[in-house]
Order: sequence, then C-alpha cells, then structure tokens
Amino acid sequence: MEQTPAGFYVVDVLPLKQPAGKPFHLDARIRGRSTVPGSTAAARHSAFIEERVHRLRRRTQHIKAARAATRSRDAAASSAKRVRITETLQVAERNRTRILERQVRACADAIAHVKEVAQTQAQRFEAVTAARKAALAERLASSSLRRQQLLTTPRSRLLESQSSDNLHTNDSIVTIQQWWRRSKVDPAIKTFEALRISLDKAIETPFGKLARTMQLPPVIKATARLLNRVQKMVPPSSSSSSATAPLKNPARVFLSAYMLAAHPSELMPNMGPEEQALSGTAQAMLREFEMWIAGFTAGEMYRPTQIFWQVFTGYYESFESWKDSDSRKLVQGMIGHFMELEKLWLSVKDQPLADVEWAPRVTEHQAQIYSKLTKFGDSALQNLEAARVAVQQAYLEQTGDMDVVPPVEAATAGLQTSVQKYPSSTSVPAVRSDSVSPSRRGSRSGTPEATAAAAAATAAAPAPESAPASSPSAPAPIAPAMDNADPQLASMGFGGQLTNHQLAHELVMDPEFKLTPVKHSEFEEQVRNIAKKAFFDSVRQEFEQGIFINHVPTFMAQIRESLLAMVSEKGKFADDIKEVLELSHIRQQLESNAFDTIKCLGYVTSKMLQLCAPIRDQAIRNIAQSTDLADAFQRILAILDDMKLDLANYRLQALRPHLQQQAVEYETAKFDEALAAGRVTLTNTKAWLTSTVSSLASTVAARNPEGVNPAENRVRFENAYNEALLGLIQAPTPIDPNTIAETLRLDAHRLHAMQNEAQAITIVAALVMLSKNAVRELRDDAPACTRLKDTLFILLKDKDTNVANLSTQIVASLNAHKPPAARLTPEQETVIANMVEKTLSFKDPVFNLLSRRIAAAVRGHIEKGVFKRESLQSAGLDSVQAELEKLSFSIARLAKHNKEVYAKHYDAILGAVLQ
Repeated sequence: MEQTPAGFYVVDVLPLKQPAGKPFHLDARIRGRSTVPGSTAAARHSAFIEERVHRLRRRTQHIKAARAATRSRDAAASSAKRVRITETLQVAERNRTRILERQVRACADAIAHVKEVAQTQAQRFEAVTAARKAALAERLASSSLRRQQLLTTPRSRLLESQSSDNLHTNDSIVTIQQWWRRSKVDPAIKTFEALRISLDKAIETPFGKLARTMQLPPVIKATARLLNRVQKMVPPSSSSSSATAPLKNPARVFLSAYMLAAHPSELMPNMGPEEQALSGTAQAMLREFEMWIAGFTAGEMYRPTQIFWQVFTGYYESFESWKDSDSRKLVQGMIGHFMELEKLWLSVKDQPLADVEWAPRVTEHQAQIYSKLTKFGDSALQNLEAARVAVQQAYLEQTGDMDVVPPVEAATAGLQTSVQKYPSSTSVPAVRSDSVSPSRRGSRSGTPEATAAAAAATAAAPAPESAPASSPSAPAPIAPAMDNADPQLASMGFGGQLTNHQLAHELVMDPEFKLTPVKHSEFEEQVRNIAKKAFFDSVRQEFEQGIFINHVPTFMAQIRESLLAMVSEKGKFADDIKEVLELSHIRQQLESNAFDTIKCLGYVTSKMLQLCAPIRDQAIRNIAQSTDLADAFQRILAILDDMKLDLANYRLQALRPHLQQQAVEYETAKFDEALAAGRVTLTNTKAWLTSTVSSLASTVAARNPEGVNPAENRVRFENAYNEALLGLIQAPTPIDPNTIAETLRLDAHRLHAMQNEAQAITIVAALVMLSKNAVRELRDDAPACTRLKDTLFILLKDKDTNVANLSTQIVASLNAHKPPAARLTPEQETVIANMVEKTLSFKDPVFNLLSRRIAAAVRGHIEKGVFKRESLQSAGLDSVQAELEKLSFSIARLAKHNKEVYAKHYDAILGAVLQ
C-alpha cells in the first residue's frame, strides 16, 4: 500500500487473488461421501439400490401404520357419533312424549273449559229464553185480559173518551215506568260491561292483578252507580230487614265477591267452614248477577232485579258477619298482646331501673295497641279495660302490691274508653238538626278535670324555667287566664302563661305541639349571657383557689333535684340517687376537704346517660373531657334542663290519646265555670253569630222574593256556624284578639295563621291561573307550574315581598317558556305587572271567585268530613291542592272541636237570633 502525493492510498490486489472453491452445498455433499477403498462402481450402485429399497420399505410400513391408526380413529369417532345420535334420538323421543302429554292435558283442559263455557252460555241462553218467554207470556196474558175486557164492555162505554183513557192508564204507567227504569239502568250496565269483568275472567286472572283491578277508581265508581240504580228499582219491602238501612260501601263489598269466589285460598289462607260458605255465597251471587244482566238486556227487568237484590243483600249480610267475626279475633289478639305487656311490666316493675329501661318501651307498645283498638269502637276499649282490671286485680290478690300501674300512665288511670273522633278523609259526621255540633257520646268514667290536670302536672314537673309552646306567634295578648297559671310552662303566642286549660287545648288541636325553650329578645339574651358568664367566672376563680364550699352544694342540690324529677319516687333508681347525692354528707366532706368532685360528676354523668335521649349522649360524654369544673357544672345544668324538656314532651305525647277523650268535657266545664264567675262573657260571640245570620237571612230572602219559606230554605245552626268561621278566616282585615269571639280566643293565633295561609293560597292560585292564561304552553307543564307555585309561596312568606317581586317572578316564568325571539317586550311586562296588581286586589273578580271556591271546598269538608280533590281542577285550584288540603283539614279539626265544646252556647245564641 502506497500513498500518493495527493494523499490517497493505493493497494495492489493482484497478490491477494485466490482460486475459488466448490459451492458450499456441493462441497458439503462431496465431503459427506465416503468411498470404500477397492470397491467397484457396480457394488456401490447395488448398495445404493439396496439402501433405497430399505428406506422405501420403511416408509411403506409407516404409511400402512398411519392409515390403520386413522381407520381405527375414524371407526371410534363414528361409533361415538352413532352413540350420541342414539342418545339424542332417545331424548327427543322423551321430549316428544312429554310435549304430547302436555298438549293432551292442555287440550283436555281447554275442552273442559269450553264445555263449562258452553254450559254457562247454555244456561244464560236458557235464562234469556225463559225471560223472553215469560215476558211474552205476560204480554199475551195482558193482551188476552184487555181483549176480554173489550169484549165485555158495552159499545156505548167504548165510545166515551174517559172510559177509553181509563182502559189504557195502567198500560201507559207500566210502559213509562219500564222505559224510565231502562233509561236509567242501561247506561250503568253498559259502563260496567265495558270494564269486561266476569267471574270466569276473574278465575283466570292472577290474584295480584285481580286485586289491583278491583281497587281502580273507575271500577268502584261504575259498580257503585249500578248498585245504586238497582237499589232504587227495588222497593224496601222486598229487601231483607238489614238491607232497609243504608249499605256501607256496597260497591267494595260486591267487588270483593270476585276475589272470594275466584281466589278464596289466597284471600283467606286459613279456610274454615265459615270462609268456604262465604266463598260459595259469593260465587252464587255473581252467577245470579250475570244472569240478571243477561235477562235485563233481553227485556225481563223487574222480577230478576228483585231476585238479584235479595241474593246480593244476603251475601252482604254474610260478608259483614264474617268481617265482624274476623274483627273480633283481631281485637282479642291485640288485647292478649296488651295483657302480655301488662304482665311483663308487673313482673319487672320492682327492678332497679324498671321505670327507665322498661316503662317507656312498655308504655309505647301499649299506646300503639290502644290506638289501634280505638278504631274498633267502644266495645273493644271496654273489653281491654275489663281485661286490664282483671290482670291487675289478680296481681293485687297474689302479691298485695298496690303499685301496679306503669309510672308514665299513673296519671291517666281510670280514663274513659269512648273515643273522641276528629275529621278525616273517610269519616262522615252525623249531623243533628237545629244544633251547631254533631251528636257525640259522653264519657262513662273518669273526670275531664283530672285528666287535664294530669296533663299539666305531667308536663310541668320536669319543665325548665319557662317553656313556650311551639305554636305560631300572634299579634296581641288574649284575655285573662281561665285557670291558675302554671309557672313551669311557657307563654302562648298571644301572651299570657300556658294554663292547664290552654295546655289541654293545644295538645288536642296541634298534633305537633311540644314544649320548647323560651326565646328571649336579643337584648334580654345578651344580658342573660353576660350575667351567666360573670357568675361562672367568679365560680371558676373560687375553684382555682380551692374554695368549693360556696357553690358545689348548691350545684349538687340542683342536679339532685333534676335527676329525681325524671324518675319515679318509689323506684330503686331514686333511692340510689338520694343515697349518693345526700346533701348533708356532701357538705361534711367539703368541710373536711374529703369530697371527690370528679368521682361525683362521673356518677352524675352516668345517671344522665341512663336517663337521656340518644341525642344527648355525645354532649354528656364530652363533659368527662372537660378540665374546667365550673364549665362542667354549667354544661351539666344546661343538659339537665334539656333532658327535663325532652321527658316533658315525651309524657305529653303519651298522654295525648287519653286527653283527647276528655278534652271536650274538660274545656266545656272550664268555660262554663269562667262564664258563671263573670270572667268571660259572650258579647263578641253573639255579635259574631248575629252578623252571619243576618247575612245568610238576606241571601235567602233575595233568592225567595215570593216569601215562600219551605223547611229546606231556613237557616240551620250548623250552616250559620260554618259560614261565620269561614267568614272570619277569609276576612280582608286581620283577626283582632280583643274583638274575636270569646269561644275562639284559645285559637286566635291559630285562626290568624289560617287567615294568612288562606290568603296566600288564593294569591298563588290566582297568579298561576294568570300565568297559564298568558302562556298556553305552561298549562301542559306540570313541573313548571309546581316550581312557580313553590317560588310564589316562598316569596309570600317573606315580609319584604311586594307586588313588584311577584310580577318579576311571573315574567321570568313566562319568558322561560318562550323562545328567545318571542320573549316579552317591556310593554308586555308592564301589562303583566298591571294584571298582577289588579288580580291581587280584593275587589278583583278572579280573586273573589277563587276565594269563594276555596271557601266552598273547605265548607264541604267541614260538613261532610271528606275533602273532595276531584272538583279542584275544574275550579282552578289543582295547582294548590296540597296546601289547600292541609289547610282544610286544620280548619275542619278546629271547627269540629270548637262546635263540640261550645255547642250549647252556640245553639242558645242562634236559637234566640233566628226566633
């Protein structure tokens, strides 16, 4: 290799040249061959041929073995396939056999059903044919009779028009009567037939679906209409003795027959002879009903109708008898459960913590059973009282222990068993003529004064400081109290202290009534907090100096008194508290510096945990973590006040059902006592009722210009009272507690709240109606209407809301249902605002119309005891249905109770005015 002047290297490649060898594949083959020295080409050829033959022979043997294995494998697979096919054929044959058997059974059932249907149809056809034959025979007989009469009537009499009219009078009456009955019953039958309800379909329908079908309102309504028409066709003499009285829920009883006849075992799992007989009666009644439908359609009306009604009244009596028997069994079971709880209490009442661990639960369960028994009437409550007296008498004879009544119910022993009924959506009060109040039963045992006094004592004993009722506030104070004020209880909404009379009244009228801590003004609360802080700061300073004798005895005395107020005085729990928290012993230990404050507070908190409600547990446990004794005492005293309030509310709730039975008699007695003593007069009550009677009388006179005064046009006492109460609630001026009727003073704050609620409902209904008329799309958007209603109610509750706020909300709701291009213009918004302002005027026709419709809905509820929701949509009140229904129930409850308490005074005033 040489380098040129230019810097390149020159390599001489000629010496590097080498001869090429054989290709690698040939070289490998040639190198692999081996030749035997001295062998000839023929020998090598012969060896090659022999080796090749040997190799081919081995290959042939391998192929034969592979083919044999393949044939064997194919044969095995073919055999397995044949086995599988055989098994499949066997399974298919079995399935085919089962399918054929099932089809045979189904065909047999279908044939049996077809035969049954055919038999039923044949019976129906025979019934229709028989009815037609009977009708035809009756017509032929009447025709023959008329022909005979005509043949025996002289020609001269036939020419007289009067005689001719007399001959056809009966026929005309019968024809008109049949036409009238058919015109009234046919629509009811067609409506019922459109429901496609029959006994055969009921049997085929599953029980759950059938039960839901029978509970549908259209089904109940159509059935009730049909039965009502049938009952009007049947004279009272053809009915059974019990059927002469009005039937209660005949439609539901009739529809129950389908479930009793079609699925008796599902409706009555424990089928006895009585249940089987009832099911058979139901089936027979339904068959008779279907035959009556077919016969009525064919033209036979009167006789089949009588037969069906007799069968139905028989089934009705059987059903009521069975239901009464079932109710008696249920009542006996509940009384037995009540007595088991009574025996349980008698067996554990002497345990140390019985009044804490056992008494509340036993009392709660017994109160639930008692509440259920009240729905079965006075007889059930009388049986309960008799059984309870027997159990307690047996226990007294066995042990001689006089303390057999649970501590929570000790104040309610000897209560009457009659139930005070309140308006509900299902109860209809019976109206007594010429009286403000419906008839009511008096009590048989106990005194209302004792019950109401027990209510006050029960609540007053544990009450902290002064606890006001949770009723709405009202603007001004009421008249002087009618009873001695209880200093432990709080003031009412109008001022004054909560007396026994007021407490009893609130417990009856307000289902959510409870005692709450008194709410002070902001300035008063600030002064109290400053004084409390200063006091406990001084206590804390003395504790830090080791001076405990000045305040610890006082604190322990308050704690001891509070704990004892929450337990029974005769129990071991109270004895334990008295022993541990003995004040003289505590003072001696403090004087000798031997008192363990931490240990004593631990004992107090443990007792508080046993007595408190679960909501107080964490606050009591947090006291143990406090290192400040003054703060611990302060928190213990505060929690004890809350616990006493909790216990007072619990006892009031337990006493409520018993107090409701005595409330009317107690309030009547207290008012009569105050009236006799001159503390109360009836001046405002007379003026209130007199103005209402004058208004009603003028209305009646305007509707009767001829001066005819039938009985139905006279002013009834109850109507006068209802109008007076509704007029007070819907008055445009606020209720004045100084001029309100003396009989309504206890409810003045409640009436004030009802007045505001009625005005709010009227305003919201008017504004929603205005919005629907302005934007038609809003009528079909129920959620949007609900949101608008809720927003308007929220705005009306705000004291700062004005017409402009309501107009703005209406405009926003209207724009929300319009596309952006079609939003309201400023001019249209001004028009809407003017319409809102005009609508909210008391003189506006729409506002007055809705106000009258609201009054009509509430009036119907008061008179009939049922709030009718069906008519609200047509009256434009469907948007405020929930609020109106709640208000209506409150007014109905107040009206019923007030009428029952002051009925004799109202009757005397109205009698004098109307005379």
